[in-house]
Amino acid sequence: MTSGPVIPDYCSRCGNHRLRSIPRDSAVHCKHCGHVSYLNSKPSVCAVIVRRRRSEVLLVRDGRPSAGWDLPGGFLLYGESPETGLCRELKEEIDADIRSSQLMAAIVDDYAGQKGHSLNLFFGVQLKGNPSPSGEIEDCRWFKMQSLPKLRYRSVRQVLRRIENRRLAPLARLRKPAAGNPI
Repeated sequence: MTSGPVIPDYCSRCGNHRLRSIPRDSAVHCKHCGHVSYLNSKPSVCAVIVRRRRSEVLLVRDGRPSAGWDLPGGFLLYGESPETGLCRELKEEIDADIRSSQLMAAIVDDYAGQKGHSLNLFFGVQLKGNPSPSGEIEDCRWFKMQSLPKLRYRSVRQVLRRIENRRLAPLARLRKPAAGNPI
């Protein structure tokens, strides 16, 4: 991870370049309009879909094979709940609906060398039906936990290692969706 937040070049409100860093708050103050921008981690959701009997996990890859494999999921939209975002992302990426899910872990990670960090919410998920690549995903495959391919993010490696070492249960007591709740 980087040592601190990446400071933007201009104010997000007025576009002025006269910014002052506020390190203790991970924020910047615009000397022109007075606006304060907080440099928060971006929230994302990740689906850990495991076939326990075969000790396999479902991974996805976009059109850039060199970037490595990842868990299905993505960033939350403005105002979107993690549960709704998870349902949306799985429909977009692997054309699948959720039977049940359970929050497993939350890990902050560097966003693949780009500016900023992500707050990744990992959910153990059981699907309705079979996954297939959809939208931005070029490929989705089941991999043995003992022989994973190159993974794109440190946090994904960390969660899958915990599952393999039985320090994190991916599908222990998943909850069924409540009436009126997408999951």
